[in-house]
Amino acid sequence: MEEELKNKIRELYQQLKEEEKGRYVPGTGFRYFLPPDSSSYYMIASKILDCARTLCSISGKYQINELAHTITKDVECIRDYKFDYDRNSNKPKQKSLDGLVCMMRNTTSHIYRDFVAYLE
Repeated sequence: MEEELKNKIRELYQQLKEEEKGRYVPGTGFRYFLPPDSSSYYMIASKILDCARTLCSISGKYQINELAHTITKDVECIRDYKFDYDRNSNKPKQKSLDGLVCMMRNTTSHIYRDFVAYLE
């Protein structure tokens, strides 16, 4: 059970890293690209916290205080992030996209240092 939870957390962590890149819309032949989704990022991070809590209840050798702090502060800021849109094309401005990606990368590295690194 403990190994399954560790593998699940590692898998969710990889999904967080992939969410930073955005994704292609299925069925468009990889022609239409969606920007990174802050809500999806938040949901994945919440699942990591839930799995970490379960792992801590099973095995007392892990601490989730720092992980919980990162998710309640940084990940919630990502969830509430609002894009600045270009008036002509009605697409998010590149500077706004870059800001979200930078926040996601920083938070993902914090999550790794706070908890995922200790699973090794």
